[in-house]
Parts: sequence; structure tokens; C-alpha cells
Amino acid sequence: MPKGALAFADDLSMKMILKYENQAAINYGSKYIQHPAVHVLHKMIDKIGRQGKAQKAGFYVYKNGQNRRLWDGLKDHFQCSKKDYNREEIIERFMFAQVIEAVWCLQEKIIRSVPEANLGSIYGWGFPSFKGGVLQYINDYGSAAFVERCTKFEKAHGPRFKVPNLLKEKAEEGGTFQ
Repeated sequence: MPKGALAFADDLSMKMILKYENQAAINYGSKYIQHPAVHVLHKMIDKIGRQGKAQKAGFYVYKNGQNRRLWDGLKDHFQCSKKDYNREEIIERFMFAQVIEAVWCLQEKIIRSVPEANLGSIYGWGFPSFKGGVLQYINDYGSAAFVERCTKFEKAHGPRFKVPNLLKEKAEEGGTFQ
């Protein structure tokens, strides 16, 4: 992807991301699932006073408008208990979270077509173009295998990986997104 999650958050501003989360909470009501990073954003803004690139203080240290390096203070405020991670699984979880959200949007008719989802994901937020877009990612992965993997992720990492009914139906019928 063209930018990592922390750089993207800095560019947008953490306050804007929280504004989106608050709007999503209102729109979805009891169906809303808070993003796991919301508490990090609150801490960065409210307790630490770092809001993003526009304020020249976010996850990165800025000099002349460019991000040069991660802010050294992160390790003081956010302790890491693991020394190593399964990098492939982390990449897959990042991809799956985006793909699942797109399926929810298609199911709820926020997105009207498969090409709209695929092109929007590539040109809109930089989903890897070599994957063909969010719904093509499922087609290539295999809908049944994708659902099975989502189920494992949901058990291990929570409801962000809950499978939308539209995707369950595709998997059951062995279909693809066309």
C-alpha cells in the first residue's frame, strides 16, 4: 500500500478519524463495532497532545513538512509485550479488514457494484492494485476459504472479522463477485 496506517492517520489527522468513528457509531447504533485503535487515538490526542501531520506532531516526527521517523515517545506510551510477530498474518488481517468492510458496504447498498468496489479501493485509498481490488481479492482467495479464515480471525481477534451474509451466501454457492 502506498502509505502505512500510522502515516495515513497522521495525514488525515487523528481528530478527523475520531469524527468518522463517532459518526459511524451514530449511524450504526447497536450494530457499531468500535475500531480497536480508537483508544490509541484518544490517548494520542487527549493525553499526549499529538494530533497528526498538520500540527507537526503525530505518530511521526515532522521536519519541513515531511515525516522523517517514528516519534521516539511511542515506546514510552504504548508498551509492546511481543518481540516478534507473524508478519504474513498481520498483512492478511489488514487486507481482510478492508475487504470485509467493502462487502458490508456492498450488502448495505452503499457501494452499488463490484467494479465500483474494486476500482474505488484501488484509486480511493490505495488497496494494492496487483490484487485487483477488494472483491477480486475474495475471488482469488476463494470465497469459502476466505470465510473460513474470517471465522478463525473473528475467534482470535474479535467482531471486525464477522462475515457479512452476502459473503456467506457467495461461499455457500461457490460463487464469485462479478
